[in-house]
Amino acid sequence: MPLKKQIGYFLNSRAVKQGSTILFDQGTMSLLTFVSGILMARASTAQDYALYMLGWSLLHSVRGIHDALVDLPFTVYTPRLQNRELALYKGSTLVHTTIICLIVGVVALITEILTPSHAGDVEGRLLQMAPLLFALLTCYIFRDFFRNALFAQFKIWESVRINGSASLLLMILIAVFYHFQYLTPVNAYQLFAVTFALTAAAMFWQHRSDYSFERRLLWKHFLKNCQIGLWALIGNFAYIGSRVSYPWLILYFLNGKSVAAYYACLAIAVAPAPFLRASSAYILPRMSHSYKDGSADSLIRLLRKSILYLGIPYVFWLLCGIFFSEEVIKFFYNEKYHGYGLLFILLLIMATIDFVFAPLTSALQVLEKTRAITVSLIIGAVLTLPLGSFLIERYGLYGAGTASIISMVGTIGWRIFVFTRNTPQPSS
Repeated sequence: MPLKKQIGYFLNSRAVKQGSTILFDQGTMSLLTFVSGILMARASTAQDYALYMLGWSLLHSVRGIHDALVDLPFTVYTPRLQNRELALYKGSTLVHTTIICLIVGVVALITEILTPSHAGDVEGRLLQMAPLLFALLTCYIFRDFFRNALFAQFKIWESVRINGSASLLLMILIAVFYHFQYLTPVNAYQLFAVTFALTAAAMFWQHRSDYSFERRLLWKHFLKNCQIGLWALIGNFAYIGSRVSYPWLILYFLNGKSVAAYYACLAIAVAPAPFLRASSAYILPRMSHSYKDGSADSLIRLLRKSILYLGIPYVFWLLCGIFFSEEVIKFFYNEKYHGYGLLFILLLIMATIDFVFAPLTSALQVLEKTRAITVSLIIGAVLTLPLGSFLIERYGLYGAGTASIISMVGTIGWRIFVFTRNTPQPSS
């Protein structure tokens, strides 16, 4: 077949169209997170910016519980269910989502009551915002649940039409608040909460007839999800220890200003993240469907292509960061975080390793090897907590960057070992 026809066939293929649509949707969401973080860093003091980002780290950590127990099993099991069976499973997972949010609310209330009044400045301000953070978390979880449900069934445009529009609108509102100097952590959280709530409500209302409930199946479906989700849940806590703990360790050993510098450099280190997250949102269900017949050939081919495609933009960004680190930081923050070029390079190396091999995580999830992912995160946590604490105390922020690279190498190395040991080489 001539090359021109091959290119035309590729561009008009279903996979490319679906992937491009998800790229737009996930890209707008990730761009929203990136832009809001950059504008907050420019508009706020270092202490306020650190507070804002630490609040998001708490939200992402708790959301990981729902991802493990609901979203991940839903994506893996959906291709194997049809009609009434699928509707009942969707109804059960919606109830599970509601229960998880209620439990988190109770735990947050108890934590606020038991926390001593002499808590530190950052901790105290976070506790003051606890009701707002819980409201945002609930809206966040439901938005992601309905979006993931549509993606898992390849009802991609139906999700993108609502979620993409909401993300663009919220980005405009954040920019307007920044322009008129109204952008604060509290105002930003409120904007996110309202937009996420409206987005979740719209997606549910559009597909409300797809959900059915039978009380007797709630526990059965929960146990089924735990077959995959239990190790992923443990992995979520290991992820907190291996990745999310860095800003908290920096806060403990250094100060809030150092936390802000760490987040400022990390934000631009993961700037190509929209491309990664969009690809990952498509790769996991794609791998699930390709592996539903039990053949590893198509899964391995898809994994290799995914790593290659993700490697191109990130290796390019890595080279730009190495040669123009200070110029990149100045472009985003003016002179506010000037002088942290080496920290930016270290975090960029860590992010490149993480993002290029991200499809490997999806492949292991499809193989139901969530235990291996969890073990890899435990390895990362074992490296991060003692080594990171030592290096941060001894070398400050550069110690944090060095420890993050070592932890990431250990994490990815274990995943590669498990995948190669559990999958045969493709037949062609």
